[in-house]
Amino acid sequence: MERVNRRVILIINVILFGLISILFYSLVYPFHLYYQEQIQLFQFTSAYWKEYIIHPGGFIGYLGAFVTQFYYFPRLGGVIVSLLLVLLFILTYRVARLLKLGNLSSVFLSWFVGFLFLLLHASPLYKTACTLAVLLSLALLCLYFSIHSYSLRYVFGGVVCLVLNPLIGGAYLIFVFCCVLFEAFVKKERHYLAVAFAYVAIGLTVPVFNRYTLYTASVRNSYLSDFYYEIPEWPDLDYRSIINFDQQRIFRQIYYANNGEWELILEDAKQHPPVNKWQLSYVNLALAKTGRIASDLFLFEQFNEHLFCLETKDVISCQISSDVYWHIGYQNYSRMAAFMGTQMNKRPEHAALLYRLAEIEVLNSNFKLADKYISIFENTLFYKQKARALHLMMEDKESSEYVDKRKFIPSTDKFSVINSSMFVTQLNHLLEDNPQNKNALEVLLSVYFIKRDMESLLACLKYIDGMKYDPLPPLYQQCLLILLSVGNESIEQEYSKYSFDISKSITDDFKELNSLLFWLSQNDPDAQRKINEKYKSSFWLYFLSVAK
Repeated sequence: MERVNRRVILIINVILFGLISILFYSLVYPFHLYYQEQIQLFQFTSAYWKEYIIHPGGFIGYLGAFVTQFYYFPRLGGVIVSLLLVLLFILTYRVARLLKLGNLSSVFLSWFVGFLFLLLHASPLYKTACTLAVLLSLALLCLYFSIHSYSLRYVFGGVVCLVLNPLIGGAYLIFVFCCVLFEAFVKKERHYLAVAFAYVAIGLTVPVFNRYTLYTASVRNSYLSDFYYEIPEWPDLDYRSIINFDQQRIFRQIYYANNGEWELILEDAKQHPPVNKWQLSYVNLALAKTGRIASDLFLFEQFNEHLFCLETKDVISCQISSDVYWHIGYQNYSRMAAFMGTQMNKRPEHAALLYRLAEIEVLNSNFKLADKYISIFENTLFYKQKARALHLMMEDKESSEYVDKRKFIPSTDKFSVINSSMFVTQLNHLLEDNPQNKNALEVLLSVYFIKRDMESLLACLKYIDGMKYDPLPPLYQQCLLILLSVGNESIEQEYSKYSFDISKSITDDFKELNSLLFWLSQNDPDAQRKINEKYKSSFWLYFLSVAK
């Protein structure tokens, strides 16, 4: 009866832990798993296998990368991680019971280990290989504990200690430590103290032996492994807190952007307004891609004076910079940022950045170089369709989706560095070559809006007129009313060269705002409320900095 009760208690705890894990990883926190898949891009090639197997723990690293490729589907990734954690919970309980711990102590230890690894998996820097290594160690321990013949058990344990370190790296120490506990405190059979010391000696010397015979590795990597955890290159992103929902939103935006789901980025931003420059960059890019940046720019708080975070300090900023330049039509800068991102990545196989490089070479008709990148995706499980799509574009250039992009390839390419302060100069160069590049114009005007640079906005009237907007976007009409309200004769002369229509409703709104501003100056408390309610997404309110 007691054994039945223990089994029932275990089943209840396993089900409860499994539900917590699958709800967390599949519904609340799945997109960092997708990012893990992006930065390693598993390939079915012998060269990829050799890259792993020449390092300590390379086998488990390769196996972890194989499992990680299924994180391409974030929800599926959550299910896989949950299954691994449930198996870890069960094996921990089994090993604890074989070490003669009480039932409640074994359950408590299983919850502790399960939650520890649940938290570890919440970090994008943690690798699935570590969990697989621990699972293999625990499974071998269960097998070791079940061998009743002490001589056969000692031989099995010695062989496992010798073989396990090169296969899984540092997690083999779990096997060694538990074997010492089992022989010294549980079995206490013939020569048990000598056997325990022998396990300690083997555990300490095997990595050193392998370092001089099998691998060329540092002392640290000989005892641990490169395939468990990474140290990031994100200086401004707080990676130290394991569960970081701001970070999770960035990974969600990356997932949506890679799949062209720009509207979902905007819907998510309405529920969770951007709080850092990475999030805001993707929101502004989504506005530009959906053609709404000329009307909805100030629906979101614009705290980045350059509109986008354009840097090459780390992999994330390189990816954002590459995305921005690609979508406004400056392919060479997009290629530069993507290439730099692959070099900064711990492994050069960064799925999104490599695909961007392939797209750019197809666009520029550098098909030989494009084939080099496309061949990488042909050796993957989930990117073959994208590789075929790029091949079709190479064969049928006229009907490809890149026809419009080819129209706006710059005829001159002025070199400058990739950073936010040079972005305006680069956009102006782009418009000089292609005045019909609507995307570049709207992005440039948005930068001027944020900077309140009215003089530069005035210089862009010729480009605005050339786009033949019908009607003129509301933000542009609001800007023109501010320019005309200055009463400057030169501005009015410049404006008279073009035929811009400003709607009566926007003119009336402008008059009403001026009236409200007068009452605000008279300390009318109701005026501030009306201004914030009606004009909160207008350029006027941003320009005047009235909002509280």
